Amino acid sequence: MGDVYRALRRRPRAIVIIDGLFEQTPSVWHKELLLALSRGVWVYGAASMGALRACELDGFGMIGVGSIYARFRAGELDDDDEVAVSHGSAESGWRPLSEAMVNLRDGLAAARDDGLIDAHEHDALITAAKRRFYPERSWGQTLIDARERGLKADRCAELRALVRSRAPGTKAADARAGLERVAADLAAGRLDAPHEPSFRLEHAAVMTTLLDETSLPPDALAADPRTRHRSSARSLGRMVRATHAERDGLYAEALHRLLLAAEGLRAGFYTDWIDAYEDLGAQGEQLDDPELRARVEARTLALERHLRAVHGAQVDLFLPHALAARGQLELSLDDLRAAWSAVNEHELVLPTAESLGLSPAELYTWYGERFGLLASDPRDHASAVGLPLPELLLEAGAQLLRERGSPAHDHPHDPDQDETQEDPPC
Repeated sequence: MGDVYRALRRRPRAIVIIDGLFEQTPSVWHKELLLALSRGVWVYGAASMGALRACELDGFGMIGVGSIYARFRAGELDDDDEVAVSHGSAESGWRPLSEAMVNLRDGLAAARDDGLIDAHEHDALITAAKRRFYPERSWGQTLIDARERGLKADRCAELRALVRSRAPGTKAADARAGLERVAADLAAGRLDAPHEPSFRLEHAAVMTTLLDETSLPPDALAADPRTRHRSSARSLGRMVRATHAERDGLYAEALHRLLLAAEGLRAGFYTDWIDAYEDLGAQGEQLDDPELRARVEARTLALERHLRAVHGAQVDLFLPHALAARGQLELSLDDLRAAWSAVNEHELVLPTAESLGLSPAELYTWYGERFGLLASDPRDHASAVGLPLPELLLEAGAQLLRERGSPAHDHPHDPDQDETQEDPPC
């Protein structure tokens, strides 16, 4: 996600979507393709992710090319794992490590049509391949499946020969077809005029924030400070992953911020937050700029407070796990039991701060000294931590009673030390 946004800075006449990194990076977003179409760019899709997106967006003007697109469009194919493969790194040339399901389908169909396998054997081998996780699919595994299902050795050898001589590369063929279609349209002048969209795109605030850079001329892209920022951040990330003593904690925090961003987008709270991050990115390598960092942190805190207020009950379910991860769960449970034992000494069914013998002013002062009151108005602070003010005062009062030495604090209650306590019955 985001590559089409960046491509739009070059003001292309056409964009061709072919493939992407399945499950490793966010896939190309529908709205960025719609944005390209709305700005007069011709958008083509073929082979893999391109075929999927073209099937979904051809009603908006995206042009699908190739047999894979046609089969998805007709409903013959449905799952995105039909085109998914695992592969090596960029250094290996993205060498494929598995076979696309659509290639296996076409190869087995050719074997059936050539009489190497019958219809029942064809269907059984398709079912076996489809049941596998996509990185485990290969022609080698399919040949093993054939032997296990009783295919005789001579027919297995013929199937192996077919695979070696003309194993279908449907994805590759469709990718070439997509590029050839664009080249032909360019040569024929069909792309001289901008694409005329048949829809009006409602720009989300986040899109406006991210995309108001499309006026950059092509030669400015290499010097784009945001590109330098991404490079700096990635370099920093590699160093942290490789050598930082607290890398696990840092990546947990980074993941937390990523999930905040995703939830903020859904909550419509994203604009200010992404504004701050984009401004930080605009400083290029100055990732430690204190003023911009303070702005980012302020926006992040505001987003956290908003989401805490909306999802407080659900977040509470995960707090025990967070405490356990820090080795603080048992201590926190002990604190909870002791504090509420102190409250229960007063035999209050629905206690309030006043009923605990505490004035609000006394409680505010103690709370600020003990926990750091983050806002001058207690109501603002209660809202920030995601509690109604009475509940905040009650929890604070329970801790104050405990610290004042309630009999329930840190030791069992001793009746001999309380002159008002009646002797227990014999």
